[in-house]
Amino acid sequence: MPLFEFECESCQHHFEELLMASDTNLPECPECHAGQVKKMVSAGAFRANGASASSAGYSAPSCSPGGG
Repeated sequence: MPLFEFECESCQHHFEELLMASDTNLPECPECHAGQVKKMVSAGAFRANGASASSAGYSAPSCSPGGG
């Protein structure tokens, strides 16, 4: 069961929830119990063929001093 991140649209509380990918019902906020939550994109969601992003050849861009 995948772990999803959510943000409450009422109180902006961030929380995680284990849900089936096929589950169409979103959870309610554990803080204010509002039903208006949105699913967030998490770093764990970025995978290439089951491999982590770094092992699949993806990396963060490098920055050089001086902004060049």
